[in-house]
Amino acid sequence: MGETAGPSLRIMASCVFRLAIRSITSLLPASDSLAIEIAPSHVLAQRLVGGEFPDLALLGDIALLENLSLPCEPARPVATDRLMVAARPEIGLTERNLLDRLLDERVRVMTCEAGRHATGDLALRLFDRAEALRPGAAGQLRRKSRQTLLARNGTAAILGPRRVMDVLGSGEADVVLATRSALRTLSAVATLVAPGPELEVRLDCGMALLSPDPARRARAQRVADVVIAPEAQAVFVRHGFDAVWDCMPMDRHAGREAWGRADSAPVNKADVP
Repeated sequence: MGETAGPSLRIMASCVFRLAIRSITSLLPASDSLAIEIAPSHVLAQRLVGGEFPDLALLGDIALLENLSLPCEPARPVATDRLMVAARPEIGLTERNLLDRLLDERVRVMTCEAGRHATGDLALRLFDRAEALRPGAAGQLRRKSRQTLLARNGTAAILGPRRVMDVLGSGEADVVLATRSALRTLSAVATLVAPGPELEVRLDCGMALLSPDPARRARAQRVADVVIAPEAQAVFVRHGFDAVWDCMPMDRHAGREAWGRADSAPVNKADVP
């Protein structure tokens, strides 16, 4: 893996990976030349549909890769994110009263636009789970929730702690539904609550090797090997994700030897800093 083979490998990565990817690529030899493009998952999916194939695609929602019928091997999970709830401290949000607060007409709820951002899709899934607990809840939550978290001056803002802190601090919303990776540093200024088992929703992130050139594909495979190695999985955990081997049902995929390094063992969370 130490020698550069041809032009830079082209990698498309979702915005959700923008911080983790820097640390992960630092695990590669300096001689490996990479050209990394960062964009929202849905934007990258549209580009893939249009026939724009990088050597390796890392998307925040594996379902986007699985549903595209791309000329590649099946998409492979790399990490798991989950929906969290951030609230202004005075809301008094807890896991126990979460649904009550979300349904309270006095509590302003904000998330991203469904269909354009995975966070919005996750919010709808949480609303549907709420419906099973309280009939009519899904419709009420859809009506009262503003899907404008990423709307700023008519342009798309990056979903992250700063944006959520701006929304809560300015009073635009009392509660924000976003992924744990986007909220990881907010615990000092906001109340962060993980929905309990009845409302929990997770998001599998995935990658796909897309280069038709055997030599470039082999290089991309080596990058993919690093992505699922313990060192890189520890990076994902530090950035708010769950390590892939902690979350993936063993019967969903044939096994790590089918798509990753044979020596890539599961990450033990107790060993992760």
